[in-house]
Amino acid sequence: MRRVKSYCRLAGWLLVCLGVMFMPLGYGINPKRDLSLFHNLADLPAFLMWAVGFVGVGVATIGVAYSIPGEFSE
Repeated sequence: MRRVKSYCRLAGWLLVCLGVMFMPLGYGINPKRDLSLFHNLADLPAFLMWAVGFVGVGVATIGVAYSIPGEFSE
């Protein structure tokens, strides 16, 4: 059961990190920022729903991991 709990925690944190990567960055002070397609896409809130979804599922997965009996309950 310990491995399941660890894998569940790991998957939850990976989903949260992936969701944070989808968050819009905002405009920076770099004048060449508008020339990059990546920065233009990152500034748009186009992936905001994906970000909220990944963060929500990641937090729920971490919550499930803490509800699984682990090291101290055996």
